[in-house]
Amino acid sequence: MLETAMADKDAARFIKGVGMQWAGKNALPAVHHEFPSLLVFQSEQECGDGSNHWRYTSYCWQLMKHYFRSGASAYMYWNISTANAGMSTWGWAQNSLVSVDSAAKSFGYTHDYHLLKHLTHFVDLGARNLVTSGTCDDAITFVNPDGSIILLIRNELAHPQRVEIHVKTHAAMVELPADSIGTLRVESSWVSA
Repeated sequence: MLETAMADKDAARFIKGVGMQWAGKNALPAVHHEFPSLLVFQSEQECGDGSNHWRYTSYCWQLMKHYFRSGASAYMYWNISTANAGMSTWGWAQNSLVSVDSAAKSFGYTHDYHLLKHLTHFVDLGARNLVTSGTCDDAITFVNPDGSIILLIRNELAHPQRVEIHVKTHAAMVELPADSIGTLRVESSWVSA
């Protein structure tokens, strides 16, 4: 359907972007390749299983990495909060950013919350995806409008891992804790030197 709309010059001039629901993740690379000027928004993360476990956050990390590396400009989470072990009102267990215990009248932030907090705290509006190289390919990298570089890096190993990261003509060595996702900010003065 997108191909049909974009082939119509009158319609195409009004189309500035597309939303890709989670089921569209496999089509995203082809859509971005075919229409590189369109903004692509990932509009719905997979809902999860209600566990809010770290292992699912690791899966969410892989989803985010896929979407951003495939051309997405934005990433949306499905549920802000769920109550009572993540059960939706229609009986479907789902993950969320905040888990609410209705009986205790309390709440807690989930692992997914902290993953998205790193992304939204360090990556500024208008940032662009950046390709880096080095000994760790499990990273998502952005350049902010102020020129700073933000790297979100995953170490899925059960032990600390020392990695080398290359940005332009510079390199840095970083030790990542076991089974972690970390954030590095490289100041623009270091990058532009």
